[in-house]
Amino acid sequence: MNERLRPEHRKEQILRAALELFGQQSYEQTSLQDIIDRAGVSKGGFYHYYGSKAELLEDVADLMIAQFLTLIERTAARRDLTAAEKFNEHFRVGNQQKQQRPQEVMALMFEIYAEDKNVLLEDRVFNGAKKKLLPIIRALVREGVEDGSFNTEYPDEAAEFYVDLFLLNQREASASMAKALRERDRKEIERLKRRYAFLQQLVEDTFGIAEGVLCIRDIAEETIETMWQSYVGRAGADRETASEE
Repeated sequence: MNERLRPEHRKEQILRAALELFGQQSYEQTSLQDIIDRAGVSKGGFYHYYGSKAELLEDVADLMIAQFLTLIERTAARRDLTAAEKFNEHFRVGNQQKQQRPQEVMALMFEIYAEDKNVLLEDRVFNGAKKKLLPIIRALVREGVEDGSFNTEYPDEAAEFYVDLFLLNQREASASMAKALRERDRKEIERLKRRYAFLQQLVEDTFGIAEGVLCIRDIAEETIETMWQSYVGRAGADRETASEE
């Protein structure tokens, strides 16, 4: 069998085509036929792997989580940074992924936080991340206590608390962001920024880090604005194109 026609390669081909299209024209504007045409497969070939566009989005979620965790693992392994610096970098690289692929991130948010919340996809995203993220953060906090970056008598408990807090915040922040974008609500955007400022304060207190050492708030604000401009700007351009037609 030709190498590129092997089942695992065909599925990858469909996923790659979907990612390209979501990045170019958004999830909502990408039809199933668009994906089929870009991937160069038949409709039957698509349905052999996926029952719907929403089902394909689950693999997009798994891929993005895997990429995020790979970046975090690489950051944790660096020897040129203190634990506090690694913590900032952990937050930065995760947000860079959002800034570089805003359409895919928004596709997930809109699918999860539709009128009827997709609880299964939400759990798949956040529960999948927790299992692998916790040991990385636990080791990082222990390292911080050793190098003096962190000041806590309970490193393991602090790490677990942070991961739970971080993922809870991400669930709530994602729902808030989806609402803000759909409704073009700048007040919701400002409330979301305050949420991240509060998260930074809680994390600094939990780990015994001096105020201002972490940059959670600044990084989050940059990401929020990037996604806002990407969505609102694209929507405006789409309306202009529609009116010209």
